Amino acid sequence: MNLLLPLLLLNWPPVLEHGAVVDSGTSPLLLQPGETLLEGIEVAKTAPQVDFVYYDCQTYEPEPGVWSNWGDGLAVGEKYYSAVGDHSSPGGNAFVYEYDAVTKTNRLLLDLRSILKVADGEYTPGKIHSRLDLSQDGWRYYYCRELLFQPFRSHAAFGPGLEGVQSAD
Repeated sequence: MNLLLPLLLLNWPPVLEHGAVVDSGTSPLLLQPGETLLEGIEVAKTAPQVDFVYYDCQTYEPEPGVWSNWGDGLAVGEKYYSAVGDHSSPGGNAFVYEYDAVTKTNRLLLDLRSILKVADGEYTPGKIHSRLDLSQDGWRYYYCRELLFQPFRSHAAFGPGLEGVQSAD
């Protein structure tokens, strides 16, 4: 089966069934160990609940037609931080989100084009290249390779009452 076929058939913007913002599910199939599970490793007894969401930035079909996630997300307490990008070039964009598992809400923390403040037609990265990391100083770090390896750090919603984005010196 062509794995890209579902992407080609997707309507933009994509929506979950019945227009839901979050679709949650669980299944005992999530507890079935894979063939490579090492002997002696215990499997959970209760299947996890999985929440499915589309990011609200996904309002357009990107060129080359694929939204992507290049780095690992980060779970802190009941919140999950993730990055998504349109992978477009030369004028792409990438976003960082905070998903709250308790309230089942997704919050945009970072719109990379807005931070970089580049003119239309100028190059901007269409993805975050790194995982999101939690540092001992309480900041979440990530970087974009195209930005001369200069890391950016976002304090948006990562500390109580703190908003905004700053580039690291």
